[in-house]
Amino acid sequence: DHDHDHEEEHCEDFATEADCGMHAECEWHADEMACEDAGSDDHDHDDHDDHDHGDCGDFDHMNVDGISLEHDGMVVYSQFQGLITGSLELHVNEPMDFTVHFLDANGDEIEFTEENPASCFPIGFEIDDTSIVSITIEENHDDHDDDDHDDHDHDEDCVSGDANMDGSIDVSDIVLLVGFIVGNNALDSSHDCADFIHDGNIDILDIVALVAVILGERGEVATSAEFTERDNILVMNANGIVGAVQITLSHGNDFEIELTNNSLVAEYHTDKNTTTLIVVNPVDDIFTTNNDYVIEEIIAATTDGYIATSWVKPGAIELSNAYPNPFNPSTSFDLNVSSAGFVSLNVYNLNGQLVDVIFEGNMDAGIYNMTWNGAELSSGMYILQAVSAEQVSTQKLTLLK
Repeated sequence: DHDHDHEEEHCEDFATEADCGMHAECEWHADEMACEDAGSDDHDHDDHDDHDHGDCGDFDHMNVDGISLEHDGMVVYSQFQGLITGSLELHVNEPMDFTVHFLDANGDEIEFTEENPASCFPIGFEIDDTSIVSITIEENHDDHDDDDHDDHDHDEDCVSGDANMDGSIDVSDIVLLVGFIVGNNALDSSHDCADFIHDGNIDILDIVALVAVILGERGEVATSAEFTERDNILVMNANGIVGAVQITLSHGNDFEIELTNNSLVAEYHTDKNTTTLIVVNPVDDIFTTNNDYVIEEIIAATTDGYIATSWVKPGAIELSNAYPNPFNPSTSFDLNVSSAGFVSLNVYNLNGQLVDVIFEGNMDAGIYNMTWNGAELSSGMYILQAVSAEQVSTQKLTLLK
């Protein structure tokens, strides 16, 4: 009998739910991934209750077989009977909203009603960063029938991006956001409601994302945008669709500016000697002014995020990146001439010998799409050179046959 007692297995010895379920005196606790004596939750040992229930107090301990976390309509993490799918990474001071679904033994969501009210389920965290000293979980109530609660702004119920709090998102929200960013007006909503992409900031990235939702995608997005001045007009040239641009200018006291009419929304704000402007869905012209100014900053964005920008000063000449490159037998590129004058566009081999003249003569200020055909040349690397009276721009081209 002594040997038999020694070999007797206890519920806590079973490491899997399958082994635990083979013994009627045992029950599996998915939240703790442990097998325990059946009915062990009912005993009155304070230490055990404190361990099992966490902060649940006197509420019944919830016995579920799994949970899933949903964010923006997608399940990002789930745990069901020991099987973990997905991963979750939270950053300090960057809150994310999740819907928690509890699963039964069949993997189906447990629905809570008045007859089957929700119990208490302890939640644990593994924290890798020892500098984190606290975690706050904000409780989100679905019951909004309480009069006191209804007196408050329903920030948790607002439509994301609804800057004017009218219950929907449209161009009027974009107008309000643009005015807020440049400094012309306040928001009707909270910061969290206006922050459409939930990155903690309200900027042109929110505007671009809103435009895409309201109006849909317009085509291939740009990866870069170039700005130049032509006849007192600031002009944008991009290799795709640009969602919005934000420009900061410094200038004298008597500064006047006229924004383009060829955009979805365009607005500016001048504070002393600084003007900030935003143009949404720009096409080419950005603004016109007869006054001197200095561009302090240019920001451009698409639905993919911020893109590279460049500012070509008047009098400059610049070549865009040729495409394709390597090529066979022809490649195309843009030639940006900032001021009218004599321009030569030539191709040289690596020995410095002239092999082709693409263009030579007077050009008006503007952006020209050019093509070079190297069909009569052998494979190798060549130098494309654009020359104006004030500047030289070069680019390497590779011909592969």
